[in-house]
Amino acid sequence: MSTYDPATCLDVSHSPLEFVRYYPRQLLTADDMRAADEVFREKLRRHNRMLHGWGVTCGCKVESANDKLLVKVGKGYVITPRGDEICIPEDITFDLSQGSYKAFDPCARPTPCSPATSVAASTEKTVYLAVCYSECNTRPVRIHPAGCGCGCDDSACEYSRVRESYELVLLDPDNLPKSYEQANSVDDSWMTNHPLIPPCPSCSDDCCVVLAEITINQEADPSLNIVDVRHPCLGTFALGTLIQTQTTPSVSLSRDW
Repeated sequence: MSTYDPATCLDVSHSPLEFVRYYPRQLLTADDMRAADEVFREKLRRHNRMLHGWGVTCGCKVESANDKLLVKVGKGYVITPRGDEICIPEDITFDLSQGSYKAFDPCARPTPCSPATSVAASTEKTVYLAVCYSECNTRPVRIHPAGCGCGCDDSACEYSRVRESYELVLLDPDNLPKSYEQANSVDDSWMTNHPLIPPCPSCSDDCCVVLAEITINQEADPSLNIVDVRHPCLGTFALGTLIQTQTTPSVSLSRDW
């Protein structure tokens, strides 16, 4: 069961966050402890959105694996439009015929965001490969019996940890995240107006970042045409390097549709 809750996304117009105030002889419940954790998590998400934006910070390049419908997704770091971070620790081989890749099985679960698709045989189709943030409960432990205290319910257990994870999914052109579809117009609007301080970004519930547009031709000899559509989220080091060297990135920060 996932603890991911997109309804808690906060923007600058949201009411102020509340910290748990501790005092002597206070009765603390699991809800109090979760609230104490969540306030810091929401502050980090808001920090990521406001100061860094969303997109791919490094890596996550999609390339053909030279084996029919297999592609390789490079290791990398991503910030989702909601502000969650995704870390892919190693290169992944992804089978386009499966429609999704669940990291750290059996922990990972289907993404709660955009519905995934798959590629049927003998078709030519354009799909989008995206990486999505997900969470799952892990490390089950026995819990102390309630009531009589005599161990009448020895089978009771709870998960003691929540693990951050990710999932690779294929999306149809009609089911792309709104943040991806609007990224070009939002970037162009700011670059056209050139304000010193940009308007505050809206809070998005999107938990997926699109990495590549893939056209699949499954005739006698299957072939893939992969277009890199990663939305960049350049870190401070990368921006500093560009400024110091006065280098223009080899790809435009705004996509051409």
